[in-house]
Amino acid sequence: MSKSTVLKFMESAKVIFYADMRYNPQKKSFDFFLSNQIELDKTHGIYFILDGDDILKIGKADGVNGLRGRVKSYQANLQSRKNDHTVDLIYTIMMGPLKGKGLKMYIYPLPPKEVEHHGYILESQMTRSLERVLSKQAKEECHSMLLSGQN
Repeated sequence: MSKSTVLKFMESAKVIFYADMRYNPQKKSFDFFLSNQIELDKTHGIYFILDGDDILKIGKADGVNGLRGRVKSYQANLQSRKNDHTVDLIYTIMMGPLKGKGLKMYIYPLPPKEVEHHGYILESQMTRSLERVLSKQAKEECHSMLLSGQN
């Protein structure tokens, strides 16, 4: 485990402030108010959702659409998705302890690297591992991680 805190990691790794977020209960999703029109691409990475200095969620974006796809999933109208654990969790928390709160999203692009292995050039992805380590550390540092489905 790092001797630094997760918040210090965010600072030292030059994690990028992406947007202010406000929950829209009718859509069961978030409205985003972009900081400086950062255009997300399909780069893989880690994202952080915070309420002030409290980390609510650390997530990974390592799918086909990378960070852009993950952000779009938080913006999508999810009212029609019944019995979805993540949608239900977010709704419960955002209509309960975080009702009316404005949140902030930060992103940390972490593209795959090419590594040589027994003569083969392979793609090495660190997002899953880093997300797991940072999430565990955030819990140990007493961040609420309220929006994390792993609680």
